[in-house]
Amino acid sequence: MAPSIPETPLPQGNRPGARPDATLAHVAYGLYAASVLVGVTAIAGLLLCYIARRDVRATWIEGHYRWLIRGFWLYFLINLLGMALVFIGVGWLVLGLAMMWWIYRIAIGWLRLYRGEAIPDPASFI
Repeated sequence: MAPSIPETPLPQGNRPGARPDATLAHVAYGLYAASVLVGVTAIAGLLLCYIARRDVRATWIEGHYRWLIRGFWLYFLINLLGMALVFIGVGWLVLGLAMMWWIYRIAIGWLRLYRGEAIPDPASFI
């Protein structure tokens, strides 16, 4: 008799017939939105995304986590560039445009999540 191999449970979102839970993605979007006023909440949202994304592999919500993670790092790099350019006067414009892009990206992603829609291309810049 062959030894039995224990079955590895599927993550909650991948069980047949199960609808993946979008609650943590909503929380992550909320933390990102709060970062417009209190910057450090975006870091908490980023950590949440890294932790929660493995539970929704191969579901439509996985794209939202990739969208959030990629958006954070792009926003971070654009802000670094903006801060470096503040000394020649262009930096304030870069920082302002980056903030508008950040708000736009949060709004678009959160609206799609609310509607139950996937992010078509999580790797896109806009």
